[in-house]
Amino acid sequence: MQAAQSSAVVVRHEARTGSGLQRIGGAAAIIFGVIDIAAVVILISTFSRSGVKMPIEANPSQFYDYLQATPVVLPLFLLQTVAAVFAFVFVRALDERLRPAASTASSIAAVFGYTGFLLIMLDFAGFVVLEQSIRAGDSRQAVEGMIPAWSMVTGTSGFVGGLLMVAWLLVVNWIAVRHSALPKVLGYLGLVAAIAGLAGPILAVHGVQHLLINVWEIAAGAALLIGMQPAAGRKVADLP
Repeated sequence: MQAAQSSAVVVRHEARTGSGLQRIGGAAAIIFGVIDIAAVVILISTFSRSGVKMPIEANPSQFYDYLQATPVVLPLFLLQTVAAVFAFVFVRALDERLRPAASTASSIAAVFGYTGFLLIMLDFAGFVVLEQSIRAGDSRQAVEGMIPAWSMVTGTSGFVGGLLMVAWLLVVNWIAVRHSALPKVLGYLGLVAAIAGLAGPILAVHGVQHLLINVWEIAAGAALLIGMQPAAGRKVADLP
């Protein structure tokens, strides 16, 4: 009996504090979210001042001028590409947190998350390749010739990656709300962010919807980092 009580105390402590992986994943989510928000702010401000007209593939000359006149784009997207790697750790940590509550749904959500972040990371890397072509001295004509195909590829990967990210958000936050695997307010925030993401079908085009998802990432990361889990209401008999 004493051993069972000791085991229950240990489980409660682990549920409250989270594993090492969850804390690392939480920190990774915060890093990714902060970097992505900074990138959104910088890109929106510089792009709006540049006067580039959409769609990009119809105005490659204007987009070339923007890239050439904005050297911050290269280090910014290099940083985002690296930061996206942190997001994989976040997906894994969140899966570990949710799996005891809904094993199958959490596993499916993790696949959505990994694939979605991979496509988003490739989107970031596409900007790096295009900008690097300019910095490497490729001719204007050559770079402008690349822009329509580049825009189509990154637009497609951004669209598919965005849909997968929305699917991941919907599933993990449904688990959070339905099974109290995370604070419910966080689950509701994630569901709102997912619905907002559907309202902006191309998540690669940064906007309010994308920022809301970033806010959820930071909040969820903080919850994992400090071990916020509503375990206090669970009975000892319910613990594994």
